[in-house]
Amino acid sequence: MDVLKTKAEKAAYMRAWYKSEAGRACLARRREAHALYNREWNTQNIERRREQNRASRQKNCAKAREYRRNYHCEFGFKDQARKAVFDAIAAGSLVRPDRCSDCGKECKPDGHHHLGYEQENWLSVQWLCRTCHRKADAKLWTV
Repeated sequence: MDVLKTKAEKAAYMRAWYKSEAGRACLARRREAHALYNREWNTQNIERRREQNRASRQKNCAKAREYRRNYHCEFGFKDQARKAVFDAIAAGSLVRPDRCSDCGKECKPDGHHHLGYEQENWLSVQWLCRTCHRKADAKLWTV
């Protein structure tokens, strides 16, 4: 391979490499190693982590309060749909299965509102394990 002359060429080469199978595998290994390091560090430094969390909450208290206040204005329809499913399960009119409808894993599945959050679709849910639910939501947000 020729020497890359500019930063832009190198950046383009690296973007292409990370999209390749070898690049994706390398990223997965790095992410796993980093996650393992973080888990170990957090267990060894639990008091330090708690203090960092306290400081962060105090520093961002107003920002968090504003986010919570605006969340219901922006996404209140999601809460209403979740509550409708919860109430239907409690009343017995909707039954939560004991396995994921996508992969078949035995678990306590989440109700995925695959048709959207309009009121007529509140009880139209697909029962997915946490992993499949994340994948389904990712597909919805990337479209």
